[in-house]
Amino acid sequence: MTASQDFPGVEWFLHVAANWTEGPRLDFKQGLLSLYASEEELEKWDVNRKQGDLIKKGEAARDIIAFANVARRTGKPCWIVFGVNDKDRSLFYDLRNDYPTRQKPKHRAQFERKSLTAQQEEIAQQYCNLAKEWIEPPPRLKYGFGEVNGKLVACLKILPSPKKQPFRLKRDALAKKSRLYPAGTAFIRYGESTVPVDVDDLDELIFARTPYLAEDDWKRMISPLQQNPVFENAWAAIREFSILDADNQDALEVLDLLNSNGYKHIAVVGPAGSGKSVLLHAFAYELAVRHNLDDLTYRKYFAQKITNDEFSSLEDLEVIPRHPIPVFVHLRGRFDTLDVFKQAVLMEMGLRTNVDAQIDYALDDYFRIPNSRWVLILDALDEVQNLEESFGPSLEQWLKLLPENVQVVISQRPVVEHGADYVVQIAKLSIERCKTLLQIKQRSLVTEHGVEESEAEKMVENAIDLLDNHQEMHDVLFSPRAVDGLVYSLMGIDPGMSLEEEEQYEEETESASHGGADGDVRGFENDNVTESVDIELPFVPEDEIASEGGEIPNDEMGQVDIANDDNDERDVVDERLPSSVTLYAKVVDYIREQEKERQKIKGLDPDSALDKATGELETLAWEKDWDSEIFTWRGKWKGILSDKGLRWNSYLGLLNRVRNERFRFLSLRFMAFCAANYSARGVIENYLDEDVVIDVIRKKQQETATKQVRDWLTHLLRDNGREISFQVEEV
Repeated sequence: MTASQDFPGVEWFLHVAANWTEGPRLDFKQGLLSLYASEEELEKWDVNRKQGDLIKKGEAARDIIAFANVARRTGKPCWIVFGVNDKDRSLFYDLRNDYPTRQKPKHRAQFERKSLTAQQEEIAQQYCNLAKEWIEPPPRLKYGFGEVNGKLVACLKILPSPKKQPFRLKRDALAKKSRLYPAGTAFIRYGESTVPVDVDDLDELIFARTPYLAEDDWKRMISPLQQNPVFENAWAAIREFSILDADNQDALEVLDLLNSNGYKHIAVVGPAGSGKSVLLHAFAYELAVRHNLDDLTYRKYFAQKITNDEFSSLEDLEVIPRHPIPVFVHLRGRFDTLDVFKQAVLMEMGLRTNVDAQIDYALDDYFRIPNSRWVLILDALDEVQNLEESFGPSLEQWLKLLPENVQVVISQRPVVEHGADYVVQIAKLSIERCKTLLQIKQRSLVTEHGVEESEAEKMVENAIDLLDNHQEMHDVLFSPRAVDGLVYSLMGIDPGMSLEEEEQYEEETESASHGGADGDVRGFENDNVTESVDIELPFVPEDEIASEGGEIPNDEMGQVDIANDDNDERDVVDERLPSSVTLYAKVVDYIREQEKERQKIKGLDPDSALDKATGELETLAWEKDWDSEIFTWRGKWKGILSDKGLRWNSYLGLLNRVRNERFRFLSLRFMAFCAANYSARGVIENYLDEDVVIDVIRKKQQETATKQVRDWLTHLLRDNGREISFQVEEV
């Protein structure tokens, strides 16, 4: 027999000898790992035979312990290869006459009479005995031998073992120069050397459930984020449409707060379609491209010696990227348990269980990798279907207990509670930024949707003229999704049709993504973010609240001429365009319809829920006073606007929390639109009598928004082929 079952093979042996170098996982030895001292060594160390043999056994035990701890940490086997010159690895030495311990002549003769297999089995037993006597817990060893180029060679394979304790000396070990390593001392490989582990560092070896990632493992985690076009496009879009424009800052500078201020939890808060997902995609890409995949880590493998410095700390031996590692997860869907959520995160990270280590690592185990830094980017907390059930509290508690090396950036709509250290709140778009966004969308219509350049340019000109001539459009265009609604309304696109259906119908593109929703990145789905430390607006008494943006000054509304409709202002727009009132309604419808589409993608049926929420909001607007857009959500109003209705309308940004139970409509004008829409629909669908509508308006003629309600009611009815007479007596 020329080879044992545990010998890795001639090809493997030749490859390792030719290509591997000594290091934390490999050591070449010309002879066997000796367990006895030679006469020369006894004389050099000035010790007796017993002391000399103990020194040699202790030395061999320390080497095996060091390799066993490396194998345990990396989950990969280590090797001591016998029969190879460590200076010239092309020279092999025959081990037939070599033996690890000193033998009396009669025993030597008995040994030589045995078969080659029996001889090598006896050698293997010597190493197993050494491990049992000197090392705890016992390591997993395999000894193999074989012939290579006519020479008998061998190797000792130290297998990874997920023990709860590090490998260490079971007994005191005498070393050279009278040094003594006491029982309990652990060792590790550092480069080509075996070094003791400081007692203060032992905790780093005790973590049996700390996974090891090599440089290639980190690359598999980071490179998909660098190469994802959605993330890259979001990053480019944010660069072009600066989110923190008011402060002349780059939105991506928010990430610097994770380092400079040490914030552990940043929340990005904004209503539907405001661009939260775009921002988080850009964050993930920015963090990913900070890594140079060609020079990702300080060392390529565990315990590589990269300087001439002495071994200092186990943490210094790790393979860790130079920058924090981003992990992006979209929370859309349902997570029955926290463990299900963690498994989903692991899948996004692309991590695989190390089969050799025989451990199924959990997400929290990866966060314990020494010196590692993580940024967990969780998009759309509010889209978790069972957030209010047991999963929500368990997720919140888990986020609070994350270690200091894990930071979180999480997006959510305003109605979702959060425990963030810092809040970036998506701001409403100013009119100037709406115009900027329209210019960006013009390019996208041409390049991605196949619209003729002249047609796209004319559409944008009409939209900008509309914004200049009709201030009532300003407040409803508060988000990129709303601007999408204006664009598609001007193009005659049905707001109730999903963009996928529209694109299929027009065959504009083969790969356009879902339009206007959070996360849609087509070069123009961007928005404005301002930063604050508190998402709640300051409390303002109702009698001190003025209309937003000078919409309906009170001094012009002191007397409302309900009897005379001839002096009403009329919309002055291009005849080819819909009236501003109709466009206003279409934009609001688009915001709602796009939310329906998003909910349907999640497998839900939101039509009835959102329609009910819309009806409740409009009923509330009709019933409440029209002097202020603010209301306190309790009593009568809570009886009209249900919990779900409040949440839906807050999701969409049509309602905003002021303080505690106090909320405001998007604007006073929007509230007037809701009231007008309620009464118009009531007249058209015959559940409101015209006289009742006229009577309500007459009774509220002294209230701030009455003229707006009346004017918009008139427009809405006319657009539907109806008229209503306001010939009533003036109070």
